[in-house]
Amino acid sequence: MNLSTSPSPQPSPEGEGVAYDPRRLGQTSPRTPSPSIPANPTPNPSKPTEHFLPLPPAGERRVEGSSRPSSLIGSWRARLLSCLLLGIALPTQAQWLKQGFSLTNGWNSIYLHVDTSHATLDQLIPKASTVPIEEIWLWTPNSAQIRDLTSPQSPTEPSYWAHWTKAGSPGDTLTRLHGNVACLVRTTANYHWELTGQPVAPAYRWTTSGLNFVGFPATPGATGPSLNAYLDPAPELRNSGQFFSYFGGTSPSPKPITDLAGTPVNRGQAFWIQTENGQFNRYFAPFEIETPGASGLRFGSDAHPIHLRLRNVTRDALTVTLVRVHSEPPPVPTPPGTPPFQGQLPILLRGPEKGSLLNRSHEAIPLSQGQQKWTLTPRGEIGSEIELILGVDHPQLIGTPGDLFASILRFTDSLGLAQIDVPASATVTPVAGLWVGNAVVSRVAHSLTPFAKATNEVAFTNVLVRLGLAESQDGYHYTWDKETGRILVFGGPDDMKLNGAYLKDGPQKTTPGAVARPYPLRLIVHHDGTTAHLLQKIHYGAGPAGEPLLATRENLLDPAKRASARRISAVHLPTSDANLPWPFIGQVQPGATLFTTVTTSDDDPRSNPFIHQYHPDHDNLDPTFTTPAELGRESFIIHRRLALKFTPTSDDFEARTQAASTLTGDYSETVTFEGRAGSMRDFSADGAFEINRISDIAVLTTN
Repeated sequence: MNLSTSPSPQPSPEGEGVAYDPRRLGQTSPRTPSPSIPANPTPNPSKPTEHFLPLPPAGERRVEGSSRPSSLIGSWRARLLSCLLLGIALPTQAQWLKQGFSLTNGWNSIYLHVDTSHATLDQLIPKASTVPIEEIWLWTPNSAQIRDLTSPQSPTEPSYWAHWTKAGSPGDTLTRLHGNVACLVRTTANYHWELTGQPVAPAYRWTTSGLNFVGFPATPGATGPSLNAYLDPAPELRNSGQFFSYFGGTSPSPKPITDLAGTPVNRGQAFWIQTENGQFNRYFAPFEIETPGASGLRFGSDAHPIHLRLRNVTRDALTVTLVRVHSEPPPVPTPPGTPPFQGQLPILLRGPEKGSLLNRSHEAIPLSQGQQKWTLTPRGEIGSEIELILGVDHPQLIGTPGDLFASILRFTDSLGLAQIDVPASATVTPVAGLWVGNAVVSRVAHSLTPFAKATNEVAFTNVLVRLGLAESQDGYHYTWDKETGRILVFGGPDDMKLNGAYLKDGPQKTTPGAVARPYPLRLIVHHDGTTAHLLQKIHYGAGPAGEPLLATRENLLDPAKRASARRISAVHLPTSDANLPWPFIGQVQPGATLFTTVTTSDDDPRSNPFIHQYHPDHDNLDPTFTTPAELGRESFIIHRRLALKFTPTSDDFEARTQAASTLTGDYSETVTFEGRAGSMRDFSADGAFEINRISDIAVLTTN
């Protein structure tokens, strides 16, 4: 009985050599015989390749011979396999599922669709317990190692298994069980083993160079569909594949499966599979789901929607159903570091497009409304693959910052063959951090006085009649200036004589009017978790200890790293050496309004536009150039009362899923010039604003 042979393995591309070899860790020969693997009756002379499924979105960099991006191979796979050996648990989530295994006395093969790495195997199976599980073996070699095997293993040969024994041994190399792994389990009695773990998105590993030890995500039930029925959508695999599995008994060698129709595919059972002539296989279920990573859907602080791809891999049309399900209770005792579960994740599916050509949006479909279905055309045809876009419904994500919400997205098919569970989670995102954007002023109240004009003598006469005026009335004399078209006023009462003043044509205009070209104003807003502040400038770089820092002054950053720092400025706001922020009044939330007042003194030479450093008539000094001039003679105090009114959340998908990273609304401000004896004149402007969070650092360093 021989395994596949091939030329000597070539160096693996970057990220491809991360699957571990127990020999490198000094593993000794096991005390019990290593589980055997079936033979390869037909050696494959072609260059072996290794494939990872599902496929990533288009455009990602891929490793030669693999259909997954190198970033996933080099990071997730290395991290997972090293954790298996070293006993390191991956970060916990809030979703929990139970998976049961009906074990028969002797050797059994299992496949984990949940991650139980929150606990060690010694914790899951205490040595003093009555659980009849004695050994667990995890098949570990990469494709290069499989190519080197030419005969079954024996106790004197190197082992390509990581193993755990209940009795304990210095040679034990397996301490935790992660998801998407196949294992052999030896028991001393029939036993139903139930594990509580975190569901993992499917990620399969297929090699054309040798044998594949995998499990299928079959629909749970007392008895699953037959292997013949499960593989009916993939006749190439069913007809050319060789299948082996374990059904109890004392022999560690797998048994060949010859009756596919009489062999059930139970969820959680693992099979050895080999295809003739190294034929590649991508069928593990009637449909595939591409997810961003093995940990499922984790909506981070940016909270942007996540894209999935749903693909039919069968030759017939297929309907796929999605439903949101609750998490199981966490195991007892609750693993340390497990965040408290606050409730179901309010998640939205992007629906059909709506709105006008210039204001398009999409319907928001809550998954809480019930199941969603899609009918996919046969593989390879238009419509056999669709994109699903999911986002968090932030207005419904109610809680304190850091609260965790989680659910499980369950996909099933109309053939009743497969069930794929994808975990989804998000935390309540604080508004704390740095928000930067623009206000666009589109309307201005000019506060201008209208003056009468005429184009000829007749029009001049008509204007006087319209205004109820007459020549010599109250001592006034009116004349028409042909060059400018203005109507000039002379004379009047002795104490109010005029000498060519323009004739007013109605009251002062104070209503806003549209500007010829909208004008942008930079907005820099920092929120410390309690209060929002407006800034003229902000410095972002490394602090003295190398930590990321938001500072009001450049000298607070690490001098050695200032070249990589960034400064953001708002030139329309007054500058100062201290650069102290202006606090807002109000809350940052949909429908609320922030208010603040920015005051520029009349003697500020850097920011007050009425002061000219080198113009003697606008230096805010008296005629002797020694004493400050009277307020309102050359310069004014400027008060700017700014308001940011946040848009109430609308019902479209974009607005409800981007609330944590983008805020929009109405911008308005009133500019007041304060002059002599408390006299004031107001001007106003309004428009719209949009700010985006570019940093979640809540601390603003000011000294």
